[in-house]
Amino acid sequence: MKLNNTETTRYLCAAAYSNEEFCEHVINQTLNEDRQALAPCYGFDLPTVLKHCLIARSKKNKRDIKLTLLFIFAILCSLVDGFWGILLPCILEMIVISIIYQERWEIRHFLIKYNFSKKSFTPDLNIPINHEFHQKLNQKFEEIEKEQNKKIVIYGRYLPFVGCGYDLGGWTLALDISKGKRKFKKNRETYTISD
Repeated sequence: MKLNNTETTRYLCAAAYSNEEFCEHVINQTLNEDRQALAPCYGFDLPTVLKHCLIARSKKNKRDIKLTLLFIFAILCSLVDGFWGILLPCILEMIVISIIYQERWEIRHFLIKYNFSKKSFTPDLNIPINHEFHQKLNQKFEEIEKEQNKKIVIYGRYLPFVGCGYDLGGWTLALDISKGKRKFKKNRETYTISD
């Protein structure tokens, strides 16, 4: 089953555009975390969600650059004396409000409604490779895809199955595999992971 076309993948991709905190959390936990193993993602495709998070963050960064430039221009306009010193910052404030409102409207009523419906969702996004950053990014996507298809879970804390369902209580079983069977006199055989 292809996970990139599931309902959960579609909803998480849409959440990347509507929730900036979720978007940043996904990016920080996957791309910016090199020393921590990724837990398997059941029922959704993490690389697809991550690609949408990167696109959403890029849109947010472009909006923030526009707003920063308008803020700097408003400060410079406030230094002007007289009528224009009052009118220009007010006009710029209205432009800032319209940019923020237009972006929110576009995300909710256009992007999510038309790009993330059941019929129109296209999970396969290709981020163009035009410089070294994108090449490293695509290598990271390939690593994440390989990690998601593994059958072994690596954990470093007490709860190895966090995220795999509800904890209903239970027991743990620990086996000491460093010792061989004691009844036999011969030494244990050693095995490698490839065996």
